[in-house]
Amino acid sequence: MNSWNIQSDISKIKKMKFTLAGIDIQIFFMDVSSICHETYCNANWIPKKRIQRLVKYRQERDKKLLIGGELILLSYASEKFDKSYASLLAKESYLLERDVNEYGKPYFIYHPDVPFNMSHSGKYCVCAFSDSRIGVDIQIKSEPYADVADSFFNDSERKILYDLPENKREDYFFTTWTLKESYMKAVGKGMQIPLKEIQEYEISEDTYAISAKNEEGRYIARILSEFDDEYKLSVCTLC
Repeated sequence: MNSWNIQSDISKIKKMKFTLAGIDIQIFFMDVSSICHETYCNANWIPKKRIQRLVKYRQERDKKLLIGGELILLSYASEKFDKSYASLLAKESYLLERDVNEYGKPYFIYHPDVPFNMSHSGKYCVCAFSDSRIGVDIQIKSEPYADVADSFFNDSERKILYDLPENKREDYFFTTWTLKESYMKAVGKGMQIPLKEIQEYEISEDTYAISAKNEEGRYIARILSEFDDEYKLSVCTLC
């Protein structure tokens, strides 16, 4: 595909910038609904492992979300490394190559000092970038949550959830769930951290301190309430 098609899709990427506990954070997000994933199947600039995954996916939505993630990383790399799209699509596409740590968290092979994290749900692909450890999680507020809460929330969280009026439980659940997920991803250990051991403490409106047993470091998270009302989006960073 030509660069015009790519730039047309990249133009759909939205960005947010803010500071969390003194750490500068950028959020790139994209509604992938209109992406034509077939045009990317032979894209040489997309890492081979990602193309292999794209081909294996059966659901069209999953294919679009994967491409959305690659476009976001391409857009960010162009800004961060001061490279043109043409250069990244050709001779310097290696800058987009990633690997994962022992827990599955991805990093740039040639720039491991550039923290990023990605999440997707529904029609959105979201990626967070920072100079510190970073984690992001997005969830569409349409999934059944009672069984998940019973299995993964601790006693105090379940009590808060079920003491709430029924019309407020969904919002509390997805706030708590995305905070936990963003924290696990920021630490870089994923599900190796038991969800029930993660504690969230609201310190101001939409801002939380998060910690877990046996995990070091001071982590702060924010719920991005200005995002789409049908979704819950949290970002967490080491500060």
